[in-house]
Amino acid sequence: MMNIYTLLVSTKNLLTYNRPKHWLSTFFVMMLLSSSVAFAQTDVTGTVTDQTNNYVEGANISSGSLNVISDEFGGFKINLKAGDNLIVSKKGFKTVTQIYKSKSTINVTLLQSSGDSTVNVAYGKQSINHLTASISFIDGNELYKTQIQNLSSAINGRLNGLTVNPLQSEPGSEFPSLNIRGLGSYNGNNTPLFFVDGFEAPYETLSAVEIETLSVFKDAAALAPFGVRGANGVIWVTTKRGEIGKTRINFKARTGFSQPIQLPNFVDSYNYASLYNEALSNDNGRVYNPRYSQADLAAYKDGSDPIFHPNINWYDQTLEKTIPNYEANLTFDGGTKAVKYFIALGYLNTPKLFKENTDAVESRLKSTGGAKRYNFRSNVDVTLNKVFDASISLGGSIQDRSFPNYTNYFDLLAATPPNVYAPINPDGSYGGNAIYPNNPIAALYGLGQRNTNARTLQTNFKLNEKLDMVTPGLSLSQEVAFLSYFQGNYFYQRDYARFSPSIDPLSGAIVYSKLGNDKPYSIDESQYDEYNRDSYSIQADYKRAFGLNSFQGMVNYRLSKYVIDGNNVPFVSTGFAGRLSYAYDEKYLAEVDFAYNGSDNFAPGKRFGFFPAASLGWILSKENFLKDNSFLNFLKLRSSIGVVGNDQIGGGRFLYQGYYFGGPSVIFGNNGNSAFGTLAEGAVGNVDVTWEKNLMFNVGLDAQFLNNQLQLTFDYFRNQRSNILSTRSAIAPAILGVALPFENLGKTNSSGVEFSLGYSSPKNKEFTYYVTGNVSYARTKIVNQEEITRSQDYLYRTGKSVNQPFGLTAIGFFQSQAEIDDPKTPIQLFGPVQPGDVKYKDQNNDGFINDDDVTAIGYNDVPLISGSLTMGAQYKGFDIMGSFYGVANRSIYESGPYFWAFNNNGQVPAIAEGRWAYYPDQGIDTRATANYPRLSLTNNLNNNRRSTLWTKNGNFLRLKNLEFGYTIPKTIAKKLKVENIRFYLSATNLFTFSALDDIDPEFPVGYPQMKNYQFGLNVKF
Repeated sequence: MMNIYTLLVSTKNLLTYNRPKHWLSTFFVMMLLSSSVAFAQTDVTGTVTDQTNNYVEGANISSGSLNVISDEFGGFKINLKAGDNLIVSKKGFKTVTQIYKSKSTINVTLLQSSGDSTVNVAYGKQSINHLTASISFIDGNELYKTQIQNLSSAINGRLNGLTVNPLQSEPGSEFPSLNIRGLGSYNGNNTPLFFVDGFEAPYETLSAVEIETLSVFKDAAALAPFGVRGANGVIWVTTKRGEIGKTRINFKARTGFSQPIQLPNFVDSYNYASLYNEALSNDNGRVYNPRYSQADLAAYKDGSDPIFHPNINWYDQTLEKTIPNYEANLTFDGGTKAVKYFIALGYLNTPKLFKENTDAVESRLKSTGGAKRYNFRSNVDVTLNKVFDASISLGGSIQDRSFPNYTNYFDLLAATPPNVYAPINPDGSYGGNAIYPNNPIAALYGLGQRNTNARTLQTNFKLNEKLDMVTPGLSLSQEVAFLSYFQGNYFYQRDYARFSPSIDPLSGAIVYSKLGNDKPYSIDESQYDEYNRDSYSIQADYKRAFGLNSFQGMVNYRLSKYVIDGNNVPFVSTGFAGRLSYAYDEKYLAEVDFAYNGSDNFAPGKRFGFFPAASLGWILSKENFLKDNSFLNFLKLRSSIGVVGNDQIGGGRFLYQGYYFGGPSVIFGNNGNSAFGTLAEGAVGNVDVTWEKNLMFNVGLDAQFLNNQLQLTFDYFRNQRSNILSTRSAIAPAILGVALPFENLGKTNSSGVEFSLGYSSPKNKEFTYYVTGNVSYARTKIVNQEEITRSQDYLYRTGKSVNQPFGLTAIGFFQSQAEIDDPKTPIQLFGPVQPGDVKYKDQNNDGFINDDDVTAIGYNDVPLISGSLTMGAQYKGFDIMGSFYGVANRSIYESGPYFWAFNNNGQVPAIAEGRWAYYPDQGIDTRATANYPRLSLTNNLNNNRRSTLWTKNGNFLRLKNLEFGYTIPKTIAKKLKVENIRFYLSATNLFTFSALDDIDPEFPVGYPQMKNYQFGLNVKF
């Protein structure tokens, strides 16, 4: 710790006090010359508060060349003499200027300024009081407090209207599915756009310390400027920039360990063999004829024969119980009126769960997985003169990842029974056999590994020109942005021999049969992924007030070219966007937004469209009947309506073009030997294919009570999406030779509500606390899907939710053959049925169970309801914070080797011990308590199909974050020559309340999500 401290102090000294040596003598001379007036200078302490008497942290206090920053208690100290001009400023507040007289303490009150308190909107900022759009946002410092390195996981549940659904949990590969206000399309892409500092760019590899705010744009007023691409919403990230003041250094580090939230629970070898005997008997006409004898079962149970009767827990063999994690970030910011800067450096190390290969000869092959990420950012703003200012933003990351050279490794663990062989034979060779050739241990260490090195770089150059000489409030900016991504993929591949033991019938000795051969490493470094995006933007902004009338507007033109290596045709988008906002008397608000832009996915002449939106707002709290209300401080009603588009409609690119492919050869001519190739029509193009249209309506309310300590936000939305890509249900005549072309036929309706409520106590007390909660509901119903004619009304997808699961309704298990043979029992047509098999409901009462009996069951895996509750408190230097996240109206479909016993010769999940079984001679009778069908060694087509039996309640409530912190007193920090030191202990994903005890309800299969326990340190200089 002392080395880090010394390094940081030295760095600060270099940045702030390093001067040529002759300045030292000059300094002493000046001190002597000024001694006559030194008595008049005073160290002045003070406190900065807002109008509700809350402390204001981060206010800039300046006088001449002196600049200091207020701490978290609003405190500051500055050297002044009588007559000095003191300026106190803070973003979001009105600047205070006063003449210092002779007091030793100064208390400054900053008043909030509606003109300065802003929120990010498309291609600009807007007064938060004047905002008529629906936008959720979170501060970057709050993201860091979540202690979750992956940003998508960090924002999960924290932003109303945004749903995050994990798809992968491997370090460095966590790219979840994100949806804003549900699933709007059943065929097109539902993923929102991602912008960083005004241009499209990935945000997942950003560090939280780089982020100023992360915003979610949700309604037409917020999305209209994105036009043809805005229908799915936008996630808008702005990175931090420097503020006037001395250089501020902030060091943040945390380290700890992680462990899986939940691993799959499979039975051991003894129970596997016992259940195997039962399943084999079920498949053999219910005649008990075991494969494993009592001696075999005893050997599995007592572990006396590890070679021929192994009992292997593959998870224990291959995975660590806990793994370490590390993160460190260092930021510098500050500046003058001429130059402001923000610099960030970050390091993140998240090893994988896999045990290290200690036998590896080469160090690069010892690690069996993990991710290291290095982040850097430099944002510089320069005032060139009174007219021009410029900014340069440079940010990027370097990420190294490694994986086992076996795809879907966790599926292999689930597919390999515990008794197949010993992973390592006594002579050190790998175990294996012909049925299970992929030994999980050998697949981890013996096949080599895949390494990737990914580099992302985003560079923005901006020049802004103030045109007040033309008309006050007018400015013009031009900006170019370059985004570059390159990932090198390095494969270190080899193969290994497996050896299967057996007993020599003559000698009785153990002999090994060899399968496969050892192969040396081969290296393939030829594969890579690369893309580049070049963008240009020119924008005119105007902001001016005339008496009670205030106007703010912008017109933007931008061009973007996106090139993926290996794709000869770039993706090009271009167009105009605009916004005009009007406020009268700070009470009545109106805004129009528009875009005229296009997409090259569509036919020439049909690529561009106009996308308008209009919104209104009314600040009731400024009306005389509510003004100066001691209980209600702010109340605003707002509403918006407009149309946006989605050009990611599915079905491939350039659907307006038909295409041909090579057909069979034909003989042509007299000699019979001349064969000629032919062309066959592959698809019929449709020049009328166009983008999806989303008509969006939103009405909302923003309110603040009790001196702005209680804040409430409510939104109701309704969206009507049309032009969803579909094919007509009519069958194309055979003479056509191809399927009917795609058309824009589908329609959906989405609706929902969002509600948030937060309270924070006054910050001028020793004890302070806050509570914030939010909940959102969103459902999308299919209005038209152009379905084929179905035999029953309940079979139609139209009228149901997007991605609504359909399946059979399970009504128990058959208890006897007599019940199966009863004429009143419907005949199940999926395969032979016997006692213990799943019994299904005959929905149409035709006496048969088939695909005509499937109906809507449960929900999909994207929850209809989600929400969070965050609370915290502070007493003197101690603080505590906790956050819960939960979802409802969500289902999980359990299938495959993790849930179906003996699926593809795989393992047996522990839940299968609750199976239906009746073998009275063996003392087995579970008929009365069974909750799992009878076992089978085959892939039972009757039981292993989507039904209510395998559709589980996916609702859960999780303690997402818990943190205890302590900030050392200022007096001690000052002695250590630092501004602030804070220590903390934190944990994530601590507890989960769910109806499912055996799996993680949020991400049940594959690489597991982790619990994290960390110790952290924050130091400010």
